[in-house]
Amino acid sequence: FLSPALTILGIVGIINAFNMIDGLDGLAGGLALLALIVLAYIFFVSGDYDSYHLLLVCSTVVIVFLFFNIPRTFPDTLQIFMGDTGSMFLGLIIAYFLIKATLIPGPSQIAAPMAPWFVAVPLLDMLTVIFLRLAQHRSPFRADRTHIHHALTELSFSPLQTLLLVITPAMALALVGFLAINYAWPDWALFWSFIALIPLSIGTKVILFRSANKTCSENKSK
Repeated sequence: FLSPALTILGIVGIINAFNMIDGLDGLAGGLALLALIVLAYIFFVSGDYDSYHLLLVCSTVVIVFLFFNIPRTFPDTLQIFMGDTGSMFLGLIIAYFLIKATLIPGPSQIAAPMAPWFVAVPLLDMLTVIFLRLAQHRSPFRADRTHIHHALTELSFSPLQTLLLVITPAMALALVGFLAINYAWPDWALFWSFIALIPLSIGTKVILFRSANKTCSENKSK
């Protein structure tokens, strides 16, 4: 009886996760493209070619968008931005196909604990941001600079370097979900492993922000 409530919570969570992480050119689009490509492969292997073709169309649209969104790809006068509508729409598409993938008959079906691994970075960033805001007695819905890309840019990484530093672990975590399908890893292991990533992400983000603040203080004292 908890399934409908958890499904709604998952949809809302993924939509907001992609919306909240859209704070750097190419980031939300790059993470969405990763999830779309993985899902396209899953549906292709399962034989659901209608979903596969729809995901290919979505992936192609995101690729074209990224050409005009990632800095230095085109002149600034041609650059376009995603906005809340775009990021939330991508989150909705990914949430829909993740749910649909849990209903695929046969070995290509993904269990519910596998789904978060394909969108791990946006989800973990959202959860850690909410935790840090609540820990500082602030509203979890009020925007600030506690996202992972803010920590990296404050450590003097360029936007492109930050983009790569965020998407690379996202690819590694998506690979975990992909391997879980192929090798039928137990659901309990996937669930608790993902839960364990939450405090690890919080600790990592705290260390990054402390390093950034220390670097900023040292630069001011010079």
